[in-house]
Amino acid sequence: MVFVDGEITVVFVDGRELLHAVHFRAREELQKSLLKKVREALGVDVCRLINTDGGFVNTKNLPGAPPLRLETLTCDYLLATCPFAFVHVPIAHGNHRGLAFAAIAGDGSVITWGQEALGGKPSIAVKRKLAADVEQVTASFGAFAAVKGNGSVITWGSPACGGDTRAVKGKLDYGVQRVVGTLSAFAAIKNNGSVITWGDAFSGGLSSAVKDDIASDVLQVVGTDNAFAAVKCDGLVITWGSPDYGGDSSSVKGDICSGVLQLAGTSHAFAAVKEAGSVITWGGRDYGGNSHMVKSALASGVKEVVATCGAFAALKSGGAVTTWGSDSHGGLLGPLKGKVKSGVLKVVATHGAFAAVKDKGAVITWGDALRGGDSGIVKKDLESGVQEVAGSSNSFVGIKDSGEVLTWGDSETGGNSCAVKGEMAPGVKRLLLPITLLVTEEEDPGSPASAAEQPKDAGAPLHAEVVASEEVEAPAVQDPSAEVEEPHTPESAQSVWSS
Repeated sequence: MVFVDGEITVVFVDGRELLHAVHFRAREELQKSLLKKVREALGVDVCRLINTDGGFVNTKNLPGAPPLRLETLTCDYLLATCPFAFVHVPIAHGNHRGLAFAAIAGDGSVITWGQEALGGKPSIAVKRKLAADVEQVTASFGAFAAVKGNGSVITWGSPACGGDTRAVKGKLDYGVQRVVGTLSAFAAIKNNGSVITWGDAFSGGLSSAVKDDIASDVLQVVGTDNAFAAVKCDGLVITWGSPDYGGDSSSVKGDICSGVLQLAGTSHAFAAVKEAGSVITWGGRDYGGNSHMVKSALASGVKEVVATCGAFAALKSGGAVTTWGSDSHGGLLGPLKGKVKSGVLKVVATHGAFAAVKDKGAVITWGDALRGGDSGIVKKDLESGVQEVAGSSNSFVGIKDSGEVLTWGDSETGGNSCAVKGEMAPGVKRLLLPITLLVTEEEDPGSPASAAEQPKDAGAPLHAEVVASEEVEAPAVQDPSAEVEEPHTPESAQSVWSS
């Protein structure tokens, strides 16, 4: 969107014009009427504007903002009665200079936008491959990987971060079910149970040491920032990558040689749930790798483990919840411990907070206040009647028995739904999840933090998808030379407890 002499032109991310030179007589009229005119032109109830750097624009600050572009993508939560909401993933590190985005459109094509050097504009060759039939897009710190319906994988972005697949040429042309990413590497699970890896060796891109172990029968692969863990059909867990990020599991080798049912990972550590309901952890001690303080609680009865960037939460068969890891990321329950000692049906997480849904529909939250740990704004509404809760990168959404939608957490990632409250009520029945935006971001050469050496508070990389409105033609994706990113951890993260 460009403002010149009282006139606004709004364009799609691919450059097509939606509104041309619409005249506004005063700033107040612009602030009040711009989104209304855009919505009418699109024929949708909800939309937002982004600038050329990929950030959202508050129309109250117009004019005077940088050139803007319209995007019509669905948000972290695709609401059944409100399919046109929006997604935003904040910058993960302070010393970065740009953004690129990738999303899957309704026709299976991939849309990208943002700075050209970071993936905002693809090569013709890559664009053609991503024009249809894409089922999954995954991000590392500096590259994208897309899985198509025929089982092939297309990558673009920084070669050092997994954007270059020449080392595994031919192995990704067919049979791939899913791709998982760390900061600088990818792992693809194939139909025959084998795993193919590429990218930076430090981040798990080199798996030659465990090549035979992951050649077949792999059921699940999970990544931390710089390591992978795979569980096989017989419950054996295989790990590789940086030892400090969980790539070295020798300390628990005897405990994870059989019987493991599920894996979960924070940014630096892994947790494995075994058949008997016990939990085994390894990796970064401060990020959940050390569970000694809750050893007895994790000895039996655990059904599932959920993770934030720095902490784990285990849901037990009796409905009790046990947490450990970074206090500021939800590892400390504090005064809420008594409220989750029974009756919990489900635990969900953002990158810094947990939410527990209880048997009578009450929701308890804790962890980073800025990432959904503080639910005070909807405290009364969360006391009963909540059917479903889900988390995005930094916010939660819940649906009550009445169909009312509740949101809390970071307003830029879905925590504030005031703008669409009228469209969501009454009667939202379900949430289609998870739907989250993929972001690539270029690192400032002057920054001391590299992909291999991230700030301790950096958190786990974001791996998810966005569904696009049919109003947008898929512009494109990039050719090998972009860079990806992970979610932002506030510099002064606060740990809070809410109920």
